[in-house]
Amino acid sequence: MDVIMSIKPQYVDKILNGTKKFEFRKSIPKRIDEIDKIFIYSSSPTQKIIGHFTVKEVYKMDPLELWLHTWKQAGIGIKDFQQYFKEKEFGYAIEIDEVIAYQKPLIFKEIDPTGKVPQSFKYIQ
Repeated sequence: MDVIMSIKPQYVDKILNGTKKFEFRKSIPKRIDEIDKIFIYSSSPTQKIIGHFTVKEVYKMDPLELWLHTWKQAGIGIKDFQQYFKEKEFGYAIEIDEVIAYQKPLIFKEIDPTGKVPQSFKYIQ
């Protein structure tokens, strides 16, 4: 099973260059342990699938603990991190394993014929 995740272009760039090893989420796919790969949909203005990655580990923690565990390779500043998890009891960090960047980015419909881009994530067959 695969998933498509919408990620802001500035974070996509950091994933591709290896400075962001964690993708932070308020919620994750329920069956994340069954996921083979996560397609990276670079949101507006790019609006293309630029590659995919595999999952090394998933962490669920209080936001402060999550930051202390990931900050060296978070690829995001503390203020943006705190704003994202503001008033949340816990958050998730998906540790990125192998990243594959596509030489030619794909349009969304090449992966998902529905054309319905997810705000966060979406399962695909």
